Amino acid sequence: MDKLNKIVLASLIMLPLSALASEWNITLFSGAVFNSKEDLLLKQNSNPDIFIPNAQLKTKPLTPPPYYGLRLAREIEGGAWEIEHIHQKLYLDDLPANLQRFEVTDGYNLFYVNRSWTQPKGVEYRFGVGAVIAHPDITIYNQSNHVSGGGAIPKIWADGYHWCGVSLQAGYSRSFKRSDRWAIVPEVKLTHSMANIPIYDGSVRLNNTALHLNIGVNYKL
Repeated sequence: MDKLNKIVLASLIMLPLSALASEWNITLFSGAVFNSKEDLLLKQNSNPDIFIPNAQLKTKPLTPPPYYGLRLAREIEGGAWEIEHIHQKLYLDDLPANLQRFEVTDGYNLFYVNRSWTQPKGVEYRFGVGAVIAHPDITIYNQSNHVSGGGAIPKIWADGYHWCGVSLQAGYSRSFKRSDRWAIVPEVKLTHSMANIPIYDGSVRLNNTALHLNIGVNYKL
């Protein structure tokens, strides 16, 4: 896993060289998220494990901080190379005994390097590989390792953020031009993430498979 994490991180730091000498565009989007049920196992060194079968995780996109996505693309022939951030959030409301709070809302951040392919009539397909960087707020046996975030520009690794795993996405979108620079972009995507989230004196395996139904605004720079 460490080797895979290093490969993904290196990919996130720079775009492939083949994406040079093309036009840039940026897309901001939000919408609704439908999460699969997951079995959760919370393990601490000093307390008994807590197992939650078929946990129904929620995103609550309009609850602050909001769910959103931001994608920066550099166009090449037939498509684009992209860097994308999805501010995914995960809440668990039906808590068992000894689990007082379960939120990953600052958030369950997904960062991708994508390759997209452009089709007629503004249709695009994309596939992305990336990382999960999470900011957990989980209280178990009245103990929490939550750290307040660092504002609009947090210091990653210092303000409670953790590199937790890897993620894949596949998406379909269509662009409806409103002018030479602006377009409305409906999009559907499927993400699958595998993450090990730290808790006080332990960890929880928090995988997430989610269907995202989004609407975005695209601007050509």
